[in-house]
Amino acid sequence: MPITIKELVEKAGLNPMALKKVKWGIPVKTQEEGVYIVSLSSDPNENITMKLPPFNIVLLKEWIEKREYFILDGAKCYANDVSSITNRLSKFWISDENILYIGKASNLHERIGAFYRHKVGKRSPHAGGHWIKVLKNLEELFLYYIECDNCIEVEKKMFSVFGKQISKESKQILFDKNILLPFANIQNECKKNKYYGIDNMKPK
Repeated sequence: MPITIKELVEKAGLNPMALKKVKWGIPVKTQEEGVYIVSLSSDPNENITMKLPPFNIVLLKEWIEKREYFILDGAKCYANDVSSITNRLSKFWISDENILYIGKASNLHERIGAFYRHKVGKRSPHAGGHWIKVLKNLEELFLYYIECDNCIEVEKKMFSVFGKQISKESKQILFDKNILLPFANIQNECKKNKYYGIDNMKPK
């Protein structure tokens, strides 16, 4: 069954009363350790979803052109065939879930700020979760964060909880049915990556 932000926080052993929220792009003030969640929901008690991912096609084309081409399942894929890339990425979109990304930070202010600043195709400052940046509705997203002393373990717990409750209907259409994570997370708690079959995305 789909899960709300509040339920995820509770099942990870944290107090949802300590949860805070900002709109995407708004800096957080705390420099404490913690975890953060990017979501479609404006309310942590609600599961506001979107059936299809709203990709920024212009940005995706620019990214492919900077690399000259992506390699999709071993074949070169140029910007004029960007639909092949969006079709593949769409197979990781979980249409009945509001949570798009889960992250950890030793310093929430610095890490979230790096996430905001990151540009797709770059190695830094926040390569994790860069699939978020290919969405055109960034300004409509919300970022939840909560301070905790053991962010690595809490993130692992959140990954596990999220993956176990994905609906059977959603799981059937996922490209990788083994590594079950929010849309923009690539690596799970065991340091294993989703298989998505797209190469040549990283900068030289």
